[in-house]
Amino acid sequence: MPAPKQNEIIKFIAEHVGEEAALAVWKEFEGTQLYIPRVPRRFDPKQDYILNHFDGTNHRDIAKKLDITVRQLQKRLNRPAKTAQISLF
Repeated sequence: MPAPKQNEIIKFIAEHVGEEAALAVWKEFEGTQLYIPRVPRRFDPKQDYILNHFDGTNHRDIAKKLDITVRQLQKRLNRPAKTAQISLF
């Protein structure tokens, strides 16, 4: 998906925050390319359950309890740990 153009971002800010805020952003960043990073995923109860209850041998029990496949469980186990702070780069 291509990045939105500058005018689209300013219009979005004007609609959701107000015209004064959009004008302030436009004056501050005029001529520069704006980038708004995506919000990271929120709390995932299944992932937390897996991390708290997995002991290395109970793949099938956890998969059955969470109504997922063993393969999905293994993929979730291989996910990197989430950090509290998002990276800007």
